[in-house]
Amino acid sequence: MKTVRTILTPLVSLCLICSCTAINDRLDELENRIAALETLCAQMNDDITAMESLVSAVQAGDFITEVLPVTEDGAVTGYEIHFAKQEPVVIRNGKDGAPGADGTDGVDGADGYTPQIGVRMDEDGVYYWTLDGEWLLDDSGNKLRVQGRDGADGTDGADGAPGVDGADGADGAPGADGAPGTDGKDGVTPQFKIEDGYWFISYDGGTTWEQLGQATGDPGKDGADGQDGVPGASSISIEEREDAVVFTLADGTVITIPKQSPLSIEFAEEDLVVMTANSSKDIRYTITGTSESVEIEVITSADIQAKAVPDAASPLTGVISIHTGPTIDEYTKAVILVADGTRVIMRTLAFEEAGLQVVDNTKKSVGAEGGEVTLEYLSNVDIEVVIPEAVSSWISEAPQTRALTPGTVTLLVSRNDGALRTATVTLRSAYGDLAIDYTIEQEAAPESDPDIITFNDPNFLNAILSKNPGVDTDGDGRISIAEAEACTRLNVRESSISDMSEIKYFTNLTYLYCYNNQLTYLDVSHNVQLDLLSCFDNRLTQLDVSNNAQLTELYCYDNQLTYLDVSNNMNLTNFMCWNNPLTNLVLAEQHKSTEWYEDVYSEYSGVLVVK
Repeated sequence: MKTVRTILTPLVSLCLICSCTAINDRLDELENRIAALETLCAQMNDDITAMESLVSAVQAGDFITEVLPVTEDGAVTGYEIHFAKQEPVVIRNGKDGAPGADGTDGVDGADGYTPQIGVRMDEDGVYYWTLDGEWLLDDSGNKLRVQGRDGADGTDGADGAPGVDGADGADGAPGADGAPGTDGKDGVTPQFKIEDGYWFISYDGGTTWEQLGQATGDPGKDGADGQDGVPGASSISIEEREDAVVFTLADGTVITIPKQSPLSIEFAEEDLVVMTANSSKDIRYTITGTSESVEIEVITSADIQAKAVPDAASPLTGVISIHTGPTIDEYTKAVILVADGTRVIMRTLAFEEAGLQVVDNTKKSVGAEGGEVTLEYLSNVDIEVVIPEAVSSWISEAPQTRALTPGTVTLLVSRNDGALRTATVTLRSAYGDLAIDYTIEQEAAPESDPDIITFNDPNFLNAILSKNPGVDTDGDGRISIAEAEACTRLNVRESSISDMSEIKYFTNLTYLYCYNNQLTYLDVSHNVQLDLLSCFDNRLTQLDVSNNAQLTELYCYDNQLTYLDVSNNMNLTNFMCWNNPLTNLVLAEQHKSTEWYEDVYSEYSGVLVVK
């Protein structure tokens, strides 16, 4: 018996030692899992605070100013979100919890549980808390709001009745103020904790706690431990876009908060403003990067006055109204300050005195044959050319040269077939406060030739020469009466012609194409041989074709005609007159049998007269 005892005692001791070691290992693993779950619990409470901040930002119309990474040991562990109005919030990445150790040859224990907290907007536009995808409810079954609302103010009490008049009787006391409105129900911030291996949640700041579920897995009977609830990543994922930051909660709820653009003010003019002394000017401005009301202030040097005048429709647009003094120099400035409550920016406008100077003399001579005249000047402002209407028939601006050659204006002077003539052409600044008068003098023609036609509109002559090379038979750049009479076809379309009075000399014309010009009047009474007249797309208010009995085609649509009589044009086979404000259209009876009659009748039946 002793021998047996002696042998068994070491065996028992060895078993006890092994058992204690395994238990200690299991306890260490359990402690590690509990520590991981407590880390998860702290992270979930941080996420709850972050969700509250996000909802608050959405409801307050806040903006995100920057997103900064949070690092630990060189690794990004979360992000710090900064807002324009409220305090920043940190959203951290989670860490995976360790699973329970396997047991041997037994039944696995039940898995642990990890609650999932979230927020979701309901149909009333208010965010409420959710737990595992379901609404969180209070004891009365009401959803728990993320943020509360302020109660409405109570109404004032009615005034007391005045005292009865007597000998200077005192007024009655005023009525008492009404009671203030009831405060809106405060939002609730849930809290989590782990105690005795179970999850608990509190809705009242930790005063009372409600058990949710088991946090750690049950140990298996002689087998593997149940798997712990896994902390995993944060319940909020972040996507930073160019104009907004998108937060996606674990339950799929998406919260988008716009980024705040830089506060800026832009002006309709350059920062260097050119003005003359003792003048006024409004410079339009537009403020961007904010939806808030802004304050704009203008500070100037002593030699000018300026103020900001916001538009009535929006404080973000308006004008800077400026009035200069007797001098403008490099020290003349206006400083514009813009503030939106959280940011202030400054822009400076510098000023330069406007100038317009003659480079050469102001008298220019031109030969009788006409040509180009260049007016040279020095200026730091936009210049416009003023040509009196009385001389516009023989002097015009060459539009291409003004854009290509800053500081010069080129004029086109038509050929002079008559006596000496002069004109005054003015260059002036856009505001009219600076001006130069040039005298243009054109020599008389060496010999006045009565057989040469003088054209009122040089564009008409130029179109004849460029589009109809056979008309100018002697190539002298002029049209004689004989050359006009010999012409039977004339094409002057699309040539910016406003006057075709000289068409009367083309007495043998059979085809005339003058469409797409600027004609308001066209007299073809001398062109009795006309077979085709195409004058559409002008500005004609009058057109008399009563003498054109041989006319077979008339295209006069897209004009401003109010009266048209074609009753003498019995041979019309093609007639188009639509898009005219006609109040009286006269046709011949035989026109009813033409192919074009139905079209004309359908458009002008109400003003149609048939002879």
